[in-house]
Amino acid sequence: MPTPEQVKVLIVDDERPVIRELTYAFEVQCDEKYHFAISSAASRREYEEQVVKCHFDVLIVDLKLDRDVHIEDDGMSLIPRQTLFDPDTIVLVHSAFAVPGVDAVAAAVEVCVLAMRAGARDCVKKSEDSCDHVVECVLRELRMRNEPFANIDIEWWTEHQTEIMQQYGGSAVAIVGNSILASAPTVPELRDELKKINAHNGIQGMTIRAGSPTIVFIPWGEADANEPV
Repeated sequence: MPTPEQVKVLIVDDERPVIRELTYAFEVQCDEKYHFAISSAASRREYEEQVVKCHFDVLIVDLKLDRDVHIEDDGMSLIPRQTLFDPDTIVLVHSAFAVPGVDAVAAAVEVCVLAMRAGARDCVKKSEDSCDHVVECVLRELRMRNEPFANIDIEWWTEHQTEIMQQYGGSAVAIVGNSILASAPTVPELRDELKKINAHNGIQGMTIRAGSPTIVFIPWGEADANEPV
């Protein structure tokens, strides 16, 4: 029987019940493929102490670690810090997305866009079953990491990679096979663009390669491509 891949996860959240629930959700998912080793931090100081000692495959961060600190000055700042310090880390946001004086839906969209631009792979709003959703997102990202080019024409990508990086730097671009399908400033906005052109099926199976630009590979046969690059 193959040895499970050890996945080191750091949960940054000042709510201990949330840490316990996330830890349990990951423990349930330990199997012959993945073994999750969970660490936690309740503040930026504890986060700094952890990351200097160990490489983490996954970082799950709450955006509001200190109730008296503005959201953009707190957990949000850990996202670019982590992606700069260790670009291979899968960063996910698990937060309430509450902004005083702002409609809840608008706040969630606004904060999620900021987080994705900072380097987060996905955002999950805290709820009764959100911990399970977080684990599902991590498993999806791990599968994508292990098969990063499953949905792309490798020869075409090798030829056009530099051109794409220069043209779409700082944004998100969707690729199917050997063609550019759509582009947008962020991954959430790119999802909306894909829905507009009826590429719904590909959204669920897409592979995301973080960076500048963020490259989103759509599975073969899930959408009709536009003109090639």
